[in-house]
Amino acid sequence: MRKIWIVISVIVILLMFQGCSIEVTEYTEAKAPNWTSDGKIIFIEDYNYVKDRHSLFGTSGNIEGSYEILTLCEVNSDGTVYEEITEVARSENHAISIAINSTSSAGDWVTFDLRTEDESVHRICTIRKDGSNFNNTGIEGQHPDFSPDASRIVYQKPNQGIWIMDRDGGNDHRIISDTDASYPAYSRNGQKVCYVSDSLYVTDTSGAFLNAFRNYIDMPDWGTLDTNAICGSNGHFILIIDTGTGDIDSLTQISDLGWGWGVKWSPNENYFIASDGAWFVINRDGSNKWYLQP
Repeated sequence: MRKIWIVISVIVILLMFQGCSIEVTEYTEAKAPNWTSDGKIIFIEDYNYVKDRHSLFGTSGNIEGSYEILTLCEVNSDGTVYEEITEVARSENHAISIAINSTSSAGDWVTFDLRTEDESVHRICTIRKDGSNFNNTGIEGQHPDFSPDASRIVYQKPNQGIWIMDRDGGNDHRIISDTDASYPAYSRNGQKVCYVSDSLYVTDTSGAFLNAFRNYIDMPDWGTLDTNAICGSNGHFILIIDTGTGDIDSLTQISDLGWGWGVKWSPNENYFIASDGAWFVINRDGSNKWYLQP
C-alpha cells in the first residue's frame, strides 16, 4: 500500500510540473498627461512586465522577475518626437501609482503626485523638465497644479480641503476647508484658484470667495489667452465657462461613447487633451483626434 501511495505522489508531482507554465505579459499606458508651457505634452509612461505561473491548480500570481516602471515623457502636440526623459519610480510589486489628474508643468518645472511601494499615501513631487532635481517633498496630497512661475503648488489634501505650498514643500497651508473640494487649478495670471465640490468655485489665492457656477465640470483647467475662461467636461462635451459673464460654450463631443473627462487646454487654446477611457489629443473644432500611445 505504501508503495502505491509513493507512486501516486510521484505521478501527481510530475503532472503538476508538466502542467506549470510561465506567462510573460508586457503593457504600457500613458497616464496623467498635461500641457507644458511651450505647447508640448508631458505625461507619465507606466510600463509593466508581469510574469505569472500557471498550473493545474490555477494562476499563482506574479512571480520573481515582475516589475513596474514609471517614466516621465514628453511628446509634441501632433504626436511626433516622443521622448523618454527620466525614470521616476520602479517597483517589483506593482505597488506604485499616480493620480488621474496629477501632472502640471510651468516653465522648466513639472510637479506630480506619487505613491511608491513603501508608502500608503500619495506625496507631491517636483522635477525639472530635463529630468534633473527630482524632489519628493514628503507632503501628502494629490492633483497638484503649479502657479505660472512654478514657485507655488496648489493641491488637494485628501479629506482636508485645498492647500498651497512652496515648490520645495515649505509654507504649506490650507486655503479651502471644504473636505469635498477637489481638482484645484491655478489661473494663468497666478491670481485665482478654481476647484470643484458641489459646484465650480473660484477664489483668490488666499481662499476668499469670488464666484460659483452651478454648471458642473470635472477637473477644471484655466485658459491661457482668455484668463477668465475655465474649461472642463460635463461627461459628454467640452465646456468653456466665462467666469466674468457666466456664459458657457459647449464644444466638441469628446467621445463616440458619449462620455469623457480630464480636459486640459493647450497654451495656444487650439487643442485639448481628454480621455474616453484612453488619453487623446483633439483640435478645438473636434478634428484630428489621436491617442497618446507610448
